[in-house]
Amino acid sequence: MKHPYFSVVLGLFSLLISCQSKTEQTSAEDQINMKMVMEVHDQAMPQMGALAQLTARIKTQRDLDTTDLALTQSMKDLQEAHTLMMDWMKGFGAQFTAEEIMKGASLSPEKQALLNQEYEKVLQVQQAMQQSMARARAILGDSLAGHDAVDEHAATNHENHGHE
Repeated sequence: MKHPYFSVVLGLFSLLISCQSKTEQTSAEDQINMKMVMEVHDQAMPQMGALAQLTARIKTQRDLDTTDLALTQSMKDLQEAHTLMMDWMKGFGAQFTAEEIMKGASLSPEKQALLNQEYEKVLQVQQAMQQSMARARAILGDSLAGHDAVDEHAATNHENHGHE
């Protein structure tokens, strides 16, 4: 009779240790999640210049042909992607302190829930930017090689900016 009881206690003890391990992992994920959010932002932000250039080029084409619905839709998509990024940055900055964003200050459970939502939002912003830019490039007949050169230049400028 002692052996079945011992097995139950051992099982409960194992479960308790497993839960403790999950709690420690969650604490580590708090820091990772903020880094993840900032990494997505840092990948998308340098593309804002290219997005603005594409918007101007699409606008020029649309002004020449106001009946082309693809140009009109592309311009609208580019402008919405720009607005999404600006609104996301404003909202994100209003919800988190500089200490939380830049120095990894610990987050309350409520802030962690907000951060999880913000991660999903910034992924949507990045996707909207990429899709609207790809459609604009396709309409304008731009090659992907030109796209890569713009992104590499932007990334290099972004990286060098931190070293000045």
